[in-house]
Amino acid sequence: MVSLSLNNVKKRFGKTEVLHGINLEINTGEFVVFVGPSGCGKSTLLRLIAGLESISEGELRIGDGRVNDLSPRERGIAMVFQSYALYPHMSVYRNMAFGLRIDGDRRDEIDRKIRATAAKLHLEPLLNRKPGQLSGGQRQRVAIGRAIVREPRVFLFDEPLSNLDAALRVRMRIEIARLQKELRTTTIYVTHDQVEAMTLADRIVVLQGGRVEQVGTPISLYHQPANRFVAGFIGSPAMNFLPATLVDADYRSCAINVAGHRVSGIPRLGGMIGQSVTLGVRPEHLSLEPCEGLALDGQVESVERLGDITYLYLSLNGDTENLLTVAQKGDHALARGAAVRVHAPHTVLHLFDAGGQALQNTV
Repeated sequence: MVSLSLNNVKKRFGKTEVLHGINLEINTGEFVVFVGPSGCGKSTLLRLIAGLESISEGELRIGDGRVNDLSPRERGIAMVFQSYALYPHMSVYRNMAFGLRIDGDRRDEIDRKIRATAAKLHLEPLLNRKPGQLSGGQRQRVAIGRAIVREPRVFLFDEPLSNLDAALRVRMRIEIARLQKELRTTTIYVTHDQVEAMTLADRIVVLQGGRVEQVGTPISLYHQPANRFVAGFIGSPAMNFLPATLVDADYRSCAINVAGHRVSGIPRLGGMIGQSVTLGVRPEHLSLEPCEGLALDGQVESVERLGDITYLYLSLNGDTENLLTVAQKGDHALARGAAVRVHAPHTVLHLFDAGGQALQNTV
């Protein structure tokens, strides 16, 4: 069942159009993450859904009803902001109760909802404290609790973890994922962090320049990016891109020339002989172990040893500006200046045309 849908939604500020016809359906109980670089339109889109910005053109539906002209309170949504937005002079209990009192809930019902939510978020010992007496993680849990007690149809999260340190972000990610599965409430989460997107989402919406580039599960976007932008944005470290030329092809496979090497047997969906293409290969798919497929000779320019993984940065044909990133498990003794050959099976290679669209996708 569709919980929320956007049909050709556009947003203009004056004469400048910042969202260009967004079409999207989100199912009931689904956890959807909007991700993209700064300025891509993800927060603007979230604010349109929340009712904090007006829709210039198109239709937004929540459940069976059109909500374009409804106020935020009438839409049945609850929003958690990056800045917590707690009332500093109120206790945790009163912060969580504020919206319920505005809605006219009975005192005993307010108390029941707050106590139940506080138990879920481990906030019981903090209910009488004020925000200034809480840590950043505790304040964010209060902000989430304030949204939960309203029992909304849709939760909206606007980069809620960006003010927290790295270790706390990981713990809060786990907590948000657990709560969403427990409550089964439709959730839209905005982040610029693709690790958050990959670990939290049922589906990811990748945006760039006010347009949807691709929608899919985290794994489908990782293995089957629709274009070069998605391929480079999803995955950490980012995918390597190398210029190549399509030199041979039939209806099942193709061969390319890349960095002075011929690579054949690449699964294909399109492309013409002689066409300039871009080869994409993820750092974790490159190996020092020989295999049938891609083989590239390079020189080690830098080594990053992190204990469980080592990153090698290689120059190809003396090009020290565009380094090839290679991720290897464990610690490696390779030093700067070493000559190496790296390999990748053809099944993990991606090809993109001159416009950046995928010519082939792997499984």
